[in-house]
Amino acid sequence: MARDIKLDDAPREVPFRAQLAVLFGGVTQQIGWGFVLFGLLFGWIFGLNSEALTLIEFRGELGLTDGAVVAVYETAASENKRSIYGVRYRYPIGEATHVGVSYGLSNNFSPGQAVKVQYLVNRPDRSRIEGMRVRRFGAFAIFPMLFPLVGLGLAIRGLFGGLLVRRLLKIGRLAFGRLVHKAETNTRVNKQTVYKLTFEFSVPKGAKLFGYREAAEQGADVYQVHHKTHQTIELEDEPEEPLLFDPDNPHRAYPIDGLPGQVTVSAAGHIEAPPGLLKGLILPALSMLGLAAFVIALWFSI
Repeated sequence: MARDIKLDDAPREVPFRAQLAVLFGGVTQQIGWGFVLFGLLFGWIFGLNSEALTLIEFRGELGLTDGAVVAVYETAASENKRSIYGVRYRYPIGEATHVGVSYGLSNNFSPGQAVKVQYLVNRPDRSRIEGMRVRRFGAFAIFPMLFPLVGLGLAIRGLFGGLLVRRLLKIGRLAFGRLVHKAETNTRVNKQTVYKLTFEFSVPKGAKLFGYREAAEQGADVYQVHHKTHQTIELEDEPEEPLLFDPDNPHRAYPIDGLPGQVTVSAAGHIEAPPGLLKGLILPALSMLGLAAFVIALWFSI
């Protein structure tokens, strides 16, 4: 992008589509929501069926009663190459008869066999055969939930970054910085190395904005901004790259050629959203819906 870039005066009108793009279309956002969606698949299979939830559910007062086995069956699940069996049973609480299912790795039960049943006093319909599990898998099965949690953390981090960029698009001032350092990181995106680029730019005490070299002559303050990306070509094609910085805090800045969500600034100085915006919003939308459904299912399972 040339040194004579134009930009509307602040405060600027940022199109709603462009705001969506910077908030949800960044690489960090896409990776984060991808982790969420991928992790939720395992969360539905394992997390909701983990005995770790039983530790939470069965914190109340427990009662003990006699019950009888109704049926024993082999489930489609296994643990350490051993089949998990379900044992259906019935038990009386007062005048009511309840039916429950407990799980374990043993099939040493037969219909009609007497069993001891633990139940929640405040929810007598929630129970387990003494020594067995309420859910199919052991407590270890909760660990796949780390994937959506990590993804959600990345997505939230990307969202805060998007909020900063949205603010800069609205009220940011234009400056020009030179690339002073480029370093590889241990991260790769689409098999491409992510680099950490460091730009230095000046914020003069006067009204005019200078480049880095002019800043030294005019006594302007010089700041640095760090930017991580796997797409460095657009950020290395000019001696000085255009940046937007926060006039209230120049340490908060962002290179225009690296705006998240492929947001661009037109030749006329207008902020424009990418043409394929909706495609970039599919993953966050699906992940949010899946996360909401999972939270509801989790709420009703304990």
